[in-house]
Amino acid sequence: MAKQKLNCKETILNSAREIAFEKGLSNVNIRDVAKKSDIALGTVYNYFPTKGDLLASVIESFWIDARSYIYLHSDTNHDFYENIQNMYKNLSSYFYEFEKNWLNQIALIKSEDKVTGKQKMDEYLLEIQKEIIHLMDMDQNIKNHKWTEALTKEKCASFILNNFMFMINKKENNIDYFIEILKRTLQ
Repeated sequence: MAKQKLNCKETILNSAREIAFEKGLSNVNIRDVAKKSDIALGTVYNYFPTKGDLLASVIESFWIDARSYIYLHSDTNHDFYENIQNMYKNLSSYFYEFEKNWLNQIALIKSEDKVTGKQKMDEYLLEIQKEIIHLMDMDQNIKNHKWTEALTKEKCASFILNNFMFMINKKENNIDYFIEILKRTLQ
């Protein structure tokens, strides 16, 4: 029974994602999701009591996919800087997809639904920041860096992620200059 419930919820969520990609995030509504899922409207409401709950889950599923893709492409054979470049490339491609399909639509969503979506995004950005710290620990040169109170691994990871977000927003494709700054800072 639990597997059937999970499959039902997954079916609903997948249908909502498809609608979001086809018609835009603001055009997702529970009636259309129920119809596309071939699931009774009341059943959809059992899993997602409000449109906001459904949209938050759609946005969360985007971040789960993005995070999974980033984790799959961390390579123990690469040094920290190569892994950071790969992470940026993967993260930026996900953000471009997000922007193309949903970013403009977020302005059309109710405020309380935006807050829930933003909270989910912040949770996953924190996970990405933790992955940056993990990448630091995988590279002996970075792991053994003389960290100080002013420059901790956590602050460095936050700096990297914040700059990722800035560079993604500016649609920077080449981040060699940023990698050089990191190398000079972490020598």
